[in-house]
Parts: sequence; C-alpha cells; structure tokens
Amino acid sequence: MLSLIKKFIQNYHFKKTSTKPHYESYVWGKNKSLFARFIYFCIFFIRFFSPLQHIKTLFRAVQNITVAEKQERKDFHALYTEIYLLGILILAIANYYMHFMPVFIVIILLIESIVWVLYYMLFRILMERDLTIFNEAEYFIALPVVLITQFFLIAAIIKGVPVLEIASMVFNIDTG
Repeated sequence: MLSLIKKFIQNYHFKKTSTKPHYESYVWGKNKSLFARFIYFCIFFIRFFSPLQHIKTLFRAVQNITVAEKQERKDFHALYTEIYLLGILILAIANYYMHFMPVFIVIILLIESIVWVLYYMLFRILMERDLTIFNEAEYFIALPVVLITQFFLIAAIIKGVPVLEIASMVFNIDTG
C-alpha cells in the first residue's frame, strides 16, 4: 500500500495541472504580444486553482500507476467533464436554496466556470499547440450547463436576487 501511495505522489505532477501557453501563441514574428501573453498566463495561473484541473491531474496520476503502457498524457474523457459540470450545477442549485457552502467556495466555483468559458470557448485553440478534443461540439454542448451554474452561483453570492433576474441582466432582457 505504501508503495502505491509513493508511486501516486511521483505521478501527480502539479506542473501538468494547467497547460502553459505555447511560446508560438504569443510570439508573432520577431516580437511578443504583451496582451496575448498577459491574458494567456492569467488563464494558465487561474486554471491551476480549478478543482476540475486537479481532478484531471489526479485521474492521470492514477492511470499512470494502474496502466502498464505509459503515455505522455492520459485522456480525460468529455463524459467525465460533463459529469463534473452537472455535479457542480446540482451543487449550485442546492446551495442557492439551502446556503450551505461558504462564500469563498462559491466564488472559486464561479471563477472556475468563468475561466472554463474563456479557456475552452475562446483561448484553448490559441494556447495549445497540440490540441486534442473528442468532438468539436463538446464545449458548445456543455456551455448552457456552465452558464446556468454561473447564474445560480451569482445569485447565491448576491442574496435576495432571483436567478431569473441574473439571467435577464446577463442577456440584457427587460423583464418589465
């Protein structure tokens, strides 16, 4: 048992928790883009604090222990991400009604969901040199779940504001 724990610790790479932006993503010609470099490294830094990223790193560390054939990086299937996102949505809805999570946890989950949208919907294609996804549509399919989660998390932070009012403000819909 102790050898398995030692092997697990050796396989858990904190540096693989967040994908560092590839050099070519912010170097254009002979010069570096200050804006692109700043944005990409902010996303890289914030993703390091994402619970989902640590779950992925944990999954890959366990896979490296249990699978004899070593790969550089094990795939974390989109299904697992969808299960995680649904779990967070259920947690956000339950917290909205029962107020059991500390505010800092709600804020961490909100920041993670915002960074998820920024990274997967906008910047991943620009930051990663060797991009592999299971299907191009997987992020667009998960987007409504993430947005609804954000509405419940924001409403939980701003107590007394209904979720529908948050959604109408985000989409600029007049509820008259």
